[in-house]
Amino acid sequence: MENQNVSKNIDKEIARLDQQIADAKQFRAIIQEEQKPIYSVYKWIAPERVFETRDRTWYVIVASIAMAVIIYSALTGNYLLIIAVIALILLLYALNSIPPEKVTHEITNKGLNVFERLILWKDITSFWVTRRNTHVLINFEVKEGKDVDRIILLEGEGDAKKIVSYIVQHVDYLSQAEIGMNIIGSILEGKYVPLIRFLESDDIVTKDPKDSPLLNQQTKTTSK
Repeated sequence: MENQNVSKNIDKEIARLDQQIADAKQFRAIIQEEQKPIYSVYKWIAPERVFETRDRTWYVIVASIAMAVIIYSALTGNYLLIIAVIALILLLYALNSIPPEKVTHEITNKGLNVFERLILWKDITSFWVTRRNTHVLINFEVKEGKDVDRIILLEGEGDAKKIVSYIVQHVDYLSQAEIGMNIIGSILEGKYVPLIRFLESDDIVTKDPKDSPLLNQQTKTTSK
């Protein structure tokens, strides 16, 4: 009995030492990664926002709805709503009549260099891709202090397969269920695109094991 207790204690000590060694290796890898100089992995040019030309019918419908809301607000004395509606109409007109500027996005070994700021991988909690008409939108959730903000990049002149295949090695790609995509979301943000559509190689090591190309292939085969 005493020998069994000694053996168990030895096993526990060995396990503890193994864990300490693993933690030390992980910490050293993190330090080495942080000490590496920043270098560019991939660059692409894209519009800074989605731009879709609207026909006369769209403007007539929007104007009619706005006019109805303004008349109702005037009758009920809700003048703040009138100001808000007018401001919204002006914004919609500007967004749909003035083409966006083109900007350069860059993937580096340490994060994304977009809109004149470097966002480190550790600050990007997740991402996913949607398609809205002819536009491919890459959606990111980014930590801003205690808050989480959304940043959307367009594929533009880039290659979504190359972009996603690299980023998924550092950031978790959310499933459609995880982002809570519904019919309204699909209309506003576009149709969700599964990760498997973008992975260029089965050898890609994803940050989240569930995003593994081989696992995605098996899931796709099983569903058939």
